[in-house]
Amino acid sequence: ILRQEGYPVELDLIGPSYKPAYEKLNISIQQSVQNGDWAHYHGNVPYANLTEFYAAADLGIFASSCENMPITLIEAMASELPIACSNRGPMPEVLKDGGLFFDPEEPSSISDALKILIDDPSLPDPVRQRFTGQPEHVVNYFFFVAEEVRELMAEMGIRKFDDLIGRADLLDTKTG
Repeated sequence: ILRQEGYPVELDLIGPSYKPAYEKLNISIQQSVQNGDWAHYHGNVPYANLTEFYAAADLGIFASSCENMPITLIEAMASELPIACSNRGPMPEVLKDGGLFFDPEEPSSISDALKILIDDPSLPDPVRQRFTGQPEHVVNYFFFVAEEVRELMAEMGIRKFDDLIGRADLLDTKTG
């Protein structure tokens, strides 16, 4: 939509892909305006190299419709990028008022949020002021979470996450 309206946007996609979805995406990109020379899929990128992509970006887009812990969103926040983000949980709880929200299943909603970020240069400053953390803090947090999970699993005599799947009998439930 944005390219059809004359916005000179480029898209960098990073991370693993599910082959059928990747093939469908490639077809859509090739059928789009200018035959896809504006979209770049980089595949898996080593964690140490991600900061190069964030530093080169003008804004972040987080369009997931289902997440438990939106790491990519947190990384974009730590990189102090203006962010257009899915309005599905838990993204609003994580981003709060640090970006603009859209319906991830409505292309026009996504493009409207992006147009606001592109057209209003005053928006990035307040966004940057809301999160001045470091990506390393997120990594450290997850190391602590992993350590606590390992301790809980050891207390239950569980060695692998796979051994937890389907084990409702291990849940601590409350009645009433």
